[in-house]
Amino acid sequence: MKYCHFFASVLTVCALVLLTGCGGSNVLKTNRVEGTVTYNGAPLANASITFYPEDEGATPAIGKTDENGKYLLQTLQGAVDAGTTPGKYLVTISKKESVPSGRKVRGGDNYDEMVEEMISKETLPVKYTAKQSSGFEATVEAKKVNTFNFDLTD
Repeated sequence: MKYCHFFASVLTVCALVLLTGCGGSNVLKTNRVEGTVTYNGAPLANASITFYPEDEGATPAIGKTDENGKYLLQTLQGAVDAGTTPGKYLVTISKKESVPSGRKVRGGDNYDEMVEEMISKETLPVKYTAKQSSGFEATVEAKKVNTFNFDLTD
């Protein structure tokens, strides 16, 4: 289930790429983007971070925090963990977990037993999950490493 959230982020970036247009088949020249995400002063593990471009020509990017809250961004058209293109971005952060829904559904090895249905639930305050309300912005520059740290609180 933990990979479902990452794939949802990848699909979001795919949609953004389609909306912003695609160039040729060349790999993008990107600039490394890294940082740390904390929540109430503690490292935030397994959170998804998304950079949504505000500038034309900037490229959407995603990352996932490790157990220390550290992340590296990447785009679909760039090298793995190589960051994104220069420009101004709105940033969202999300962390979801699977929780019981309270409903039973068919499942098990042969779909012959009733099992607890699991649903995805956001664990962070909702304001951080929307680019209009997160309050986070970043300007990626054409330099070797761009570092952006994000501190979330209740």
